[in-house]
Amino acid sequence: QRVLLLFDVSASVVNKAKAAGVPLERIQEETLKLVDTLPIAAQFSLIQFTGNYLPFTEELVAATPGNKDLAKQWVRDKWVRSGTMSSSASGVVGNLTGIVGVLEQAAAMRPDVVFLISDASFQWRPEGSGFRNVPYDEIGKALEKLDGGPRGKVPVHFVAFEPKATDAAEWTRLVRRTGGEFRELKKP
Repeated sequence: QRVLLLFDVSASVVNKAKAAGVPLERIQEETLKLVDTLPIAAQFSLIQFTGNYLPFTEELVAATPGNKDLAKQWVRDKWVRSGTMSSSASGVVGNLTGIVGVLEQAAAMRPDVVFLISDASFQWRPEGSGFRNVPYDEIGKALEKLDGGPRGKVPVHFVAFEPKATDAAEWTRLVRRTGGEFRELKKP
């Protein structure tokens, strides 16, 4: 009933998705189709992110024909293909905590289910300088904040493009705790 889609549009994902035969343009097309299939009783939103993020809406919205049209126009007009997202761009939220900040925004939207598309490699710079990998315990804490949704536990389903084995193992463990699944897409 309450669906949130998170799209990592960073340069590494752009390259890995293309190598896997699923360029971001195809993900964009599939997103447009998905929005069309949402039942009117559903609520939804979308967030694109690199480190900074760009939400379609600040809250989940009803899947009315008008909101679906707005979402599809947003996907057509605002879809990031370059692998970068400037915090000075219109609607972009500056975010030094990477996936942690995105998941905190997701928790505030109170979804029933989250779909995350990425390469499972996340960096942050919480002190404002120097990128480093986000510790998995911090990601775990951010995922736990999702559990305050209307239906309790919120499954996170993760589609990963060519993740490193260590990242795949950690994310598999994390999403299973939510009741979600981890899928890898690799080169054909």
